[in-house]
Amino acid sequence: MEKKKIIVVLGMHRSGTSAAMKAIETLGVSIGDNLMPAAKNNNPKGFFEDMDINLLNIEMLSVLGNDWDHLSFITPKDIENLIALGYKQKAFDILNAKLNTSNYFGFKDPRVSKLIEFWKIVFAELNCEIIYVCSIRNPFSVAKSLEVRDGFIHIKSYLLWLSYNITTIIGLREHSFIVVDYDDLIANPIYQTNRISDHLGIEPDEQKIATFSSDFIDDSLRHSLSNLQLLKDDPHCPKIVEELYKLLSDCTAQKSVTTQTMPALFELCTKSRIDMDYTLQLLDQMDKEHNRNNGEIIALKSKMESIENKIKAPLHNTMRTVSTKVYTGIDDGDGIAYSEEKAVSVPYCIGEGRRSITYNLESNCINNYSHLRFDIADMPCFIEIYSMQLTKSDGEMIWQWEPSSNESLWSHSKDIHIINRVENNSLYLASLSDDPQLHLNIKEHKEELPPSSIILIVDLSISALAEHSKKALESLASVRNELIIFQQYDELVRSDKSQVPILSTTGIQDLEKSLLLAINKELEKSAFNIASNNEASYRTIESQYLELKKDIKANNDIAQKMTELFQIEKKQNDDKEIYINQLQAELSDSRALLSQYKNAHESISKSTLVKTALYLSGNKALYLSCTEN
Repeated sequence: MEKKKIIVVLGMHRSGTSAAMKAIETLGVSIGDNLMPAAKNNNPKGFFEDMDINLLNIEMLSVLGNDWDHLSFITPKDIENLIALGYKQKAFDILNAKLNTSNYFGFKDPRVSKLIEFWKIVFAELNCEIIYVCSIRNPFSVAKSLEVRDGFIHIKSYLLWLSYNITTIIGLREHSFIVVDYDDLIANPIYQTNRISDHLGIEPDEQKIATFSSDFIDDSLRHSLSNLQLLKDDPHCPKIVEELYKLLSDCTAQKSVTTQTMPALFELCTKSRIDMDYTLQLLDQMDKEHNRNNGEIIALKSKMESIENKIKAPLHNTMRTVSTKVYTGIDDGDGIAYSEEKAVSVPYCIGEGRRSITYNLESNCINNYSHLRFDIADMPCFIEIYSMQLTKSDGEMIWQWEPSSNESLWSHSKDIHIINRVENNSLYLASLSDDPQLHLNIKEHKEELPPSSIILIVDLSISALAEHSKKALESLASVRNELIIFQQYDELVRSDKSQVPILSTTGIQDLEKSLLLAINKELEKSAFNIASNNEASYRTIESQYLELKKDIKANNDIAQKMTELFQIEKKQNDDKEIYINQLQAELSDSRALLSQYKNAHESISKSTLVKTALYLSGNKALYLSCTEN
């Protein structure tokens, strides 16, 4: 019975593994039905990646304290830990389930390249043939893609590309595999798919391959096209990346790759893994520390911005909530007495703009009283009143006040002033006291009040002094000859305007000063409140700022250490190269000297042998002749 086959696509992220997997599916290989969905700005045509295997790989790397973007290699000890934790059985069960539905199952996940030694142990437990396909791509294109998608700097992407491909090649040292270049697959999909088909031993369906070529493959899959020169010109690209890519590119011309066909490839990867192991571990640790510091810096910056926004915000709180209230009252001969128990309260947010406020009043209370008092706020403010009206519950009008009407409004406070009438559409008032009030005399309308409840509707806007101070002062300047200031119990609006006292220029200036003083007082109060409320925050942010400076210094120190490390490593590599050249020169000299000694030895040995023979033969004369010569 023919063995079932598992086709494994290996390769670095952003290296065309998805396109290679789609080509393999075109050949009739099952890739499962639980696939990772396409991503619009990542892989718009699909990843063709089995989610069960993908999630298992993510979990295993996480357990090891590793991740897809870590540079360090997975160690034999890591593999032992995964097996001890039961992940070999989990992986076996997943693959076994996939094989139950097909004789050919293919899967890809770039993380498999990092975990290849683990997966080889799992494959050994399965009674099936394992076939490997390696997808490669110009490292410069990979670096550009990771820069766009993940914000990686090029040097990290190059080292990541190196780590993945070294692990892959070393993991396949006992196997044959085929290498497919992503750019070649996009440029000539039919030829490359047929190459894969030959390697898999599957008879291709030319019609399906043609459909794959026309419907799936297009230039939109390739966001960047690079050549070897771009890789050489990138100052961040290590020399070994260029060397390894050239060797892998040479593999794309071969039907299959083994240690016999490409010994230089395996030698370079084996040597590089040994040389780079400690360096990549150190860089991973530095990268983790850098990311941790960056996270703290971002959090601190966010806190600093929050505090700065509070500082930059107006010193007054424009959204402060006040309670507007309406009281009922009666004139008992000694003045107007208002009932606190019968007050109707409605909240209003200072600064929210024009709003109609509705107060539902019980008529049996109204019938017993002759006045209404409207408490506007509990702070100095500007008030713009558009209208006030009493209505029955069915909406029928009982009483109405408008800026142009003859109805009366009263104020008990000397500190409520008319600033301006805005085109007779509103009355603009300024209150310099903490308790601005207006009074409505409804005595003459008592006969019109219904037995049921009535409604008072006030259309107005309330603003903090500091918010509209400029507008108020401009209004004062524009109505210097019309400004009206009212004494206690004076009417705010009279039908006979000739009786309204006109304020002198000196009076206007006094009012402006009073208004400015009130505004300054309000600003000082707000500033004091903010300073008090944020004192702890300021101390915290100062401490955080100092810590931030330490973190930045630490990051700079780390960057300096990394630079020094690279410089040391470069010097060591240079020294190694000089030493190797010296050894080669010495070896060459030693070989030449050995050859001379060997020739001399052979010559001496032959001469000695002749002399010994003559001596033993008794031919003394000839012996002496040879000795003299």
